[in-house]
Amino acid sequence: MLNFIVALPSEARPLIRHYRLKEHSDSKPFRIYEGDDIRLIISGIGKIAAASASAYLQGKFCDNTDSAWVNIGIAGHQHKSIGEGTLANKITDNSSARSWYPILVIKQGCNTDALLTVETAEYNYTEDAMYDMEASGFYAAASHFSSAEL
Repeated sequence: MLNFIVALPSEARPLIRHYRLKEHSDSKPFRIYEGDDIRLIISGIGKIAAASASAYLQGKFCDNTDSAWVNIGIAGHQHKSIGEGTLANKITDNSSARSWYPILVIKQGCNTDALLTVETAEYNYTEDAMYDMEASGFYAAASHFSSAEL
């Protein structure tokens, strides 16, 4: 099973269309979409929301440890072009300074960069890193549900 965690409906729409996902009938407290071996949950903004949605999806649907977990979202950066896809090779929680180093099993053809999770929207990107508000919460939670490469 592939589990997508996204913060906003606008981030979910392309995935819902591409994979032809259907809204789950029991979509409370989070909106959940399903398709063939794919689930998507819309968490809302922030690392606590992302961690909560990940844990909710795991508890409600996932009874094994071979599910893959992917957080897709929009991140700001001081010089990357809008729309440039990039994988996080390091995730740092700005408030705690804790860092994680995801195992990247699909490196070929993908840009990678560090990602800094902040508490509120940031508009001045002082670090040479991507900025978001969910990744550290997602990764801290999801890393408990599957092996590191998933």
